[in-house]
Amino acid sequence: MGLRKSPERSSVHPKSAKIIVAPYYEMADLVAVTAWGRMDAMTTFDEERILRFIRANPDRGPEAVP
Repeated sequence: MGLRKSPERSSVHPKSAKIIVAPYYEMADLVAVTAWGRMDAMTTFDEERILRFIRANPDRGPEAVP
């Protein structure tokens, strides 16, 4: 199951609720994924690229959240 098929928790990190999806219409790029100092901006939706980014950057924030 990927991003398009999962309206709730992503199967990428099923135990985590730390993935946020929100529109930002004033952004120059169509899609951007960020994770504490890392960003990948895209001009088209690329599900595999987004999933790779999410898998490569889990739980890297400074807060101690279970």
